[in-house]
Amino acid sequence: TLFRRYRQFRDLHTQLVNRYGVPIQSLPFPGRKLFGSKTEAVSSERQRELQQYLNSLINVASKIAACPLHKAHTRYIRWG
Repeated sequence: TLFRRYRQFRDLHTQLVNRYGVPIQSLPFPGRKLFGSKTEAVSSERQRELQQYLNSLINVASKIAACPLHKAHTRYIRWG
């Protein structure tokens, strides 16, 4: 479980777009909900949308060679 404000996720998305460009920019980032944004239904919907975004983000980022999440990056050293 991760507790962050919507603004923090939006800022993360913006930073990743600036760093990695189109692959991240093409991900659908959930929009803000202004009316009724404190209701449980809106909160649950936003949480579901952010979870889908994060899952897509990890999937896309793991395919970007320059990203630390790239599948080729590992903590282990490979010996010849």
